[in-house]
Amino acid sequence: MFISDDELLARTRKVLGARPAAPPIEARAESSLRDLGLDSLDALGLMFDLETEFAVTLPESETARIATFGDLLQSLRSAVGAAAPDALASTPRSVEA
Repeated sequence: MFISDDELLARTRKVLGARPAAPPIEARAESSLRDLGLDSLDALGLMFDLETEFAVTLPESETARIATFGDLLQSLRSAVGAAAPDALASTPRSVEA
């Protein structure tokens, strides 16, 4: 399944914005999940929500290494087969839905 980077980002922001722990802040590739208001349990819940949203399974070995918003997007890109242009990784994105 191919999903454009814009769609991947929009759907990821929608899921992240729906999490009770996630404040509406500017998410950058280097933003840690903690910076986004997610503790380890919230991050795990987010992974499950994203797996459901994209109908994919993120390997546990990979999810254990997700520390930043950029890592999360890269893992999702790999799982759904989206391209990974350099511009997306460096562009600040809002997590507001």
